[in-house]
Amino acid sequence: MHDLPNNLKKLRIQNKMTQQNVAEYLKLTQQGYSRFETGTCEPDIDTLIKLSELFNTPIDILVGNYIKSPKHSTNKTACG
Repeated sequence: MHDLPNNLKKLRIQNKMTQQNVAEYLKLTQQGYSRFETGTCEPDIDTLIKLSELFNTPIDILVGNYIKSPKHSTNKTACG
């Protein structure tokens, strides 16, 4: 999901939203959501579904895995 942070930021800006707006939708703190955009943490599947709905974007496109082959898991911490 290495494209996820960039995709989240791009979609948020395209939708004229702040990190605070997205965080409130997800019922997170702004700092909690910010970690998704910086790549410090990855959202769990429920949060990915909510982000997909918010941005009206399929999850596979959101995470950037629609063409690329699956990669081995990373050591990033899931949070959300």
